[in-house]
Amino acid sequence: MEVCFLSSGETLTVLEDELQGQTAKAVKKALAAKVGISRFKQRFFVEDGSEIQDDEVLDPAPLKIQLVVLEFWPTDDEETQKMIVASRDNDVVALEQLLQRPRNPNEANQGGKTPLFHAAEQGHVQPMELLLVAGAKTDEPEFRGRTPLFAAARNDHLNAVRFLVENGAAKDQGDNDGETPLWVAALKGHLDIVRFLFEGGAAKDQAQNDGATPLLVAAGEGHLDIVRFLVAA
Repeated sequence: MEVCFLSSGETLTVLEDELQGQTAKAVKKALAAKVGISRFKQRFFVEDGSEIQDDEVLDPAPLKIQLVVLEFWPTDDEETQKMIVASRDNDVVALEQLLQRPRNPNEANQGGKTPLFHAAEQGHVQPMELLLVAGAKTDEPEFRGRTPLFAAARNDHLNAVRFLVENGAAKDQGDNDGETPLWVAALKGHLDIVRFLFEGGAAKDQAQNDGATPLLVAAGEGHLDIVRFLVAA
């Protein structure tokens, strides 16, 4: 299956024959993995100029796909808020539609919180997956310097923490006060997240700006299970 640019006719790549008979969406995913162009920015056309819709099954016969790569729409506060609401409320259908336009997943509200931050804060992994596919930055901080991983750790969302770490989130990135995801998990008493972050390589002794370590804040809050874990780790 040959993929070429519609504007120039230049061949971009040739995909595996096994993708023939799959939906256009599946082919876009494969193309994104191979050449790094988000599927949300891809538009497929056949040689007569007709657009191929995402749910359309591609002809199993040899096929040449003509590709147009779209730029993001200009920033629009109302559309940004719609992305944030969809991410926060776990509305993957609405989020998919917004990203398909395509909209920039790194747009933020006035507090600097991106859709990914809001999804992480609520522990919604499916919106996070869509946002990363669309090109969201895993470590984009809000105005206090807190990252999506920090938000997930603070609110005891282990699955969201795991997803972000597995997708390259910085485990030891501190906020403006120097508080890391492991530090805030220790403060809040979230043992499973402290353990996961530590076992994943996070620094257990990294202090915040005033010098308080995760062990110190856990002890101060009476989280003895975390104290025992950090002492033994």
